[in-house]
Amino acid sequence: MEDRLRFTGENPPLHLWGWFPNWQNAYDEEGMPDRDETTLRPADNQRTIDNAVSFTAGDVVLSCGQRLPALLGGDRGEVGWIYVYPVQERDECWVMRFDAPSDRWVAMNDDWFLRGPGILRVPAGDPGVFPLRATSRLPLERSGIVASLEISNQLTAG
Repeated sequence: MEDRLRFTGENPPLHLWGWFPNWQNAYDEEGMPDRDETTLRPADNQRTIDNAVSFTAGDVVLSCGQRLPALLGGDRGEVGWIYVYPVQERDECWVMRFDAPSDRWVAMNDDWFLRGPGILRVPAGDPGVFPLRATSRLPLERSGIVASLEISNQLTAG
C-alpha cells in the first residue's frame, strides 16, 4: 500500500472511504518518523470486515431520517466507537463509544476529549438525532451480514 495513505492521530478523510472502506492500525510501523500506535493505513482486506480491520466506513440514519457518513471502530467485528460526520465537506465529527461495564453508549462530550481538532459535541438531547441506526457498508467476514446497531436516546455522558 502506498506510504502516503497513512494517518496518524486523525481519521482518514471521507473522500478515501469509497476506495478504502476498511482501515487498520499500522502497529508494525510504530517508531518510524511521524508514526505511532494511532497510525492508520488501508486494511489488506477491502471486501469484508475481518479481525485485522480497526475501522470501517459506515452510515448512520438519524431519527429524522437524515443519513450521515460514519467511521465505525471496533475489534473482531464488534462496533465500539462511532465517528459521525454531520457535514461531509468538513473534517469534523462527533464521537460515541460503547462502555462494556455499563452496557451503554457514551457521548464523548468531556472537555478533555473535545480539545482535539475537528471533534464536535454529540447532540445527545436532540430528538431529531436519537435514536439512530449505524450500519457498516461492508459485511462481516464471519457472518456475511453488515454490522448494524441502534443507539437510543439514553446516552451517558463521557
